[in-house]
Parts: sequence; C-alpha cells; structure tokens
Amino acid sequence: MKMKNLIKYLILGLTFINCNSQIVTDVSNFNEDDNENNGKYFKDTTNSYNNFVGTWQSTTGSITFRVTLFKNEYMQMGYPVEYHKDFICGSFQIIENADFPNEVIIHNSVKYYPQNNYTQNIVIYATSTDGTNGAGFIEDNCSSGGNDSLTGQLTMTLSGLSNSQMHWIVNRKNILPNNYFSVPIDVVLTKVD
Repeated sequence: MKMKNLIKYLILGLTFINCNSQIVTDVSNFNEDDNENNGKYFKDTTNSYNNFVGTWQSTTGSITFRVTLFKNEYMQMGYPVEYHKDFICGSFQIIENADFPNEVIIHNSVKYYPQNNYTQNIVIYATSTDGTNGAGFIEDNCSSGGNDSLTGQLTMTLSGLSNSQMHWIVNRKNILPNNYFSVPIDVVLTKVD
C-alpha cells in the first residue's frame, strides 16, 4: 500500500514539474505572436539592460526632469497564453530647484489611487537587445498639467563615455489639442547614479 502511494506521489510530482517548466530564451527572441511565446521566459541573458539601470536627469533653468530605471525580471505577460519577460522599468519626477532647500516636486509618476487602493510605481516599460538602444513605452500619468494620462512610444539611445548620456524621445500621434506630455519628448539625459 505504501509503495502504491509513493508511486502516485512521484507521478503527480513529475507531472507538476513538467506542466510548469519553461523554455528560457534571450529577450531578443521575443515576437508578437502570443502562441509562439507560450510557456517561455524571455530573459535578459546578455545583461543588455544593465547599462540603462540608474538615475538619469536633465535640467533646463530651474526645472529638472529625473528618470529612475531598474531591471524588472520575470514579469508575467499574456492572457490567456502566458509567458514571462524581463523589462527595463521606471518612474519619473519633474522637480523645481532640485537638490536645493526650496526643492518642489511638480510631478511625480509614483501615484497612489485611493479608489483602487493601488500605488502605481512603474510607468516606463522598455527592452534592449544590444545594451545601447532601448524601446518601449511610457505612461505619462502627469500629462496635461497633471490631470490626464497619455501613453507614448519611447526610445532611449545611450552614448558618451561609459554610456553616461541617453537620448530620450517620446512619440505619440493623434494627441488632442488640449492634451500634452509633462515629460520632455526629446532631451539628452545624463546618468547621475
């Protein structure tokens, strides 16, 4: 009787392991067909994202645009087909008199929504296959004076010594006349951390 139970548990365990196994592949192999992505983990196997990780900023006059980027691994994607993917993720702030005693944060993308009891920490999602060029999207949840949310296509191109500068471009077509991004749409950022 005990041997029968042991065999049942062994078969059940092997079935569970088999059902939950994933194929790990580099993020550069990702494609738009969810059926092809089913059960895969698109991992940053070459550490292409590491060059983007850190704090970046640009100051014009007394206004500083600051972006914080980090590597977010194994994010669950897809429905009903499921796969996982690594992303370059982040948030932003627009600050007046940054790093001075009279500093004022004009816009902060990290927002708490009490109606849902939810804090939005991530508004930037991007990938890179070469460690120099990144692409994805940004949800500017402070757009149109802080009262709206616009999504734009984002490109980030690193340059300079040790990739210390980033050309940041946000593009969105068909924006209504009274809507505008709070984030700069074409700026060079410098890595500060």
